[in-house]
Amino acid sequence: MTRIGFLGAFSIDNAGDAIVGYAGRQAIRARVPDAEQIVYAPAFPHDFWAHAWDRERGIDALVVPVPPDTDLAWARDLDALVIGGGGIINLDPSFRAFLLGEPAAWADRCRAAWNGVCSQNQPWYAGAHAATYDAIRACCEQLRYVGVRNRTTLTFVRRCGFTGPVQLVPDPALLLEVPPTVDAAVDELLADLGLDRARPTIGLSIGPSLADPRAQPFYRDLFASLTALQRELDAQFLVFPFSHIQGDDQLPDLVAAQLPATRVVRARLAPLVLWRLIGRLDFYVGCRYHAMLAAFAQQVPFVVLDEYLRDAMASSKTREFIADVGLEPHYLCPYLPGSPSWKLEELVRARAQVAFAGRLEELRARLRVHYAQLLAALALA
Repeated sequence: MTRIGFLGAFSIDNAGDAIVGYAGRQAIRARVPDAEQIVYAPAFPHDFWAHAWDRERGIDALVVPVPPDTDLAWARDLDALVIGGGGIINLDPSFRAFLLGEPAAWADRCRAAWNGVCSQNQPWYAGAHAATYDAIRACCEQLRYVGVRNRTTLTFVRRCGFTGPVQLVPDPALLLEVPPTVDAAVDELLADLGLDRARPTIGLSIGPSLADPRAQPFYRDLFASLTALQRELDAQFLVFPFSHIQGDDQLPDLVAAQLPATRVVRARLAPLVLWRLIGRLDFYVGCRYHAMLAAFAQQVPFVVLDEYLRDAMASSKTREFIADVGLEPHYLCPYLPGSPSWKLEELVRARAQVAFAGRLEELRARLRVHYAQLLAALALA
């Protein structure tokens, strides 16, 4: 039997990493149904990742912990290795498994590919990291297929010296198919929360910027605008964390204290339940990249609060997606001057006219081509 390994940050306590990994495995299982799939994640040493290795974290599989270093002996008996999920091209030494460890020692029998990976906020110009840049170039030269998620990552790979083919592909989560049993869990959750389904529900997942002094004027304006919209539309609010790293799960009560008619989700929700919960909302205000994709992929009007914006690469993965897909009305950044209320109020009032179907299908079509090319390069199709 063909054995395909999937390597990503699938063990960390962040729904987006679990979802993108599951969506990638779904897409490949549909095309190579008889292959055995094994899921791997590096055991990053930092406490804040909050690893778990069970089927709930892996969604449909146990997650096998592997060394967070250059030792890739665990991959020796695989036929192929698909590397993907989140911002995993990282200069931190514990991320070296995603670069095939020491690329010169990679066993060519195990064909490897990058599946829409990202170099989130990683500078290509820091002299202290010259050896890692060389490893990135050498990794790309060993890969059978180099698929990256955005132009910033493409630039990063080029600056590291790789001159071969690089495919710019949409995020694999956009092909996610959620099992029907998940909807039953969401129905039960909404009933337990006592939400009135006849009233508009605005969901919120706010991140660490809420506690940043630079963002306080932004949030004063945001909460005042939401309060006015609640009175105007007789809306209700649902607050829940999309991630449990970086303190997101400590913030829902702080958000609820600012808003009337608010329900707070206190249970730890499974990644697919979170995805479908966003799909049930009338409007969503979120800060995480894959939470934004959950709204976009399920035709839910939204605004995203970009907390990824940094000066290291003068970009963010959220901002780049928004610009590339033409969704600027849906973008806000808590760290930039200005008030969010004018965008928010226009979008909420016009939510029935918001449509993503055309742009979404275009991205999904590109993903289907991507998987055909990736599997051909890995000699799996």
